[in-house]
Amino acid sequence: MASPQRSSLQLITADKPRVEAGSKPLIGKNVLVVEDSMLLQRLTSSVLKRLGASVEVCTNGKEAFNEVCKSLSDQKKEGDSISPPL
Repeated sequence: MASPQRSSLQLITADKPRVEAGSKPLIGKNVLVVEDSMLLQRLTSSVLKRLGASVEVCTNGKEAFNEVCKSLSDQKKEGDSISPPL
């Protein structure tokens, strides 16, 4: 007999919408991937790019912080409204 937690987890994952093949729901989105494992960096970047995202990869929090600061500075120079990248 399955535990209540397990069956509710199955229900949650079964109800998630699937992405249509070839659709790109992340077009126009910038995603910062922060991961120290090269394998996971490549895997995550590949999936996000297939979904249409523009992807930057950092290997640690310090690099990520610097990348976000650079992005915000670039937006300010261009006169765009400042919003942190996803």
